[in-house]
Amino acid sequence: EVTGYAANDDLMGRLRRTWSETVLVDLLDDSLARAARDHLIDQGFLRSRVEVLLDHPEPDVIRARLHIDSGPRSPSRTFEFSGNRAIPSAVLQEVASSNDLDADPWKDPDPLLAEIQATYAAKGYLAARATAGRVEFSNGAATLPIRVEEGPAARIASVELTGVPSERRQGARAAVALPAGSPFA
Repeated sequence: EVTGYAANDDLMGRLRRTWSETVLVDLLDDSLARAARDHLIDQGFLRSRVEVLLDHPEPDVIRARLHIDSGPRSPSRTFEFSGNRAIPSAVLQEVASSNDLDADPWKDPDPLLAEIQATYAAKGYLAARATAGRVEFSNGAATLPIRVEEGPAARIASVELTGVPSERRQGARAAVALPAGSPFA
């Protein structure tokens, strides 16, 4: 039973699927709440509250009652990047909008943060870290702030060639084209 929100086929399907996939009854209320919140986020409701009450009207029967307060809809969603100097916000926006992420950043930002860090590492910023703040709301728009701490760009300290005869080392170094002090990327 769902109250406070017009339950559609998508929501009810998610709830049924969650119920059938949840092995332990003790985890059912959290799992149902998460499934309902995921549906609401997909519908643009980022500030929803979901209460789940499980009861046992008969010895072998479990009934779930969900009360949903969807909150206001946020039709506009944006990411706001700060601390990024080496990689433009437009590039990070492309990363955030990628369908290759393991999770929707509005439900779980961790895969996005890991992808931002991987993007920085590919540019030689091996110590870069990204963190997400709390979603900010203003006039129907939702903004997820993402702070980047780039750290120093890695540099080549030295290049050591092994297995190259001494008479060919200078040519090999020129071919490698990685002088000491150059950016590592």
